[in-house]
Amino acid sequence: MQATTLGPSITVPVGDGDPILGTWQQIFHLECDVKPRERTIVVTVQD
Repeated sequence: MQATTLGPSITVPVGDGDPILGTWQQIFHLECDVKPRERTIVVTVQD
């Protein structure tokens, strides 16, 4: 249900080495599981 609601990934434009976000936008990781799990975050940069 969580992946359906929130989605498994995001795309963020980058300019001059910084993410281009709106005034009230931010990137955060929300953990909804009740058990601790090992996670892997993958960042892909395309030029």
